[in-house]
Amino acid sequence: MKLNKRTPRNEIFRESLLGRMGTFYRELASEIGGELYKVDQVLSEFATLSSRVIFDPGEVDFDLCQPGDTAEDVRAKCNKFLDTQKIDIVETALRRVYELDQPSDPATGPEPLSEHAEKK
Repeated sequence: MKLNKRTPRNEIFRESLLGRMGTFYRELASEIGGELYKVDQVLSEFATLSSRVIFDPGEVDFDLCQPGDTAEDVRAKCNKFLDTQKIDIVETALRRVYELDQPSDPATGPEPLSEHAEKK
């Protein structure tokens, strides 16, 4: 697996995917009996993977979205992702993306959310 650094281009692609996912996520939640917030969370993770991760051939059992994918293509790929058997690899990839996005110097980075919440 290879990670792409966070760039404006990757962010635009991720937001574009989320927009296409917005056309079907309520219907998807209804079909599987899921809460909207959880469907939104999982689809957001898939958008993050699609915009930031390049898996090795055969490493996962689903295809990531590409910039030219239509809403129908995105939905088909999301459906396949929802049935992945490679959840450990997905979790590792997401953790590595989040770690990559952390500030290089924690002293100059934003305050962690957990510490901010405790002060209230």
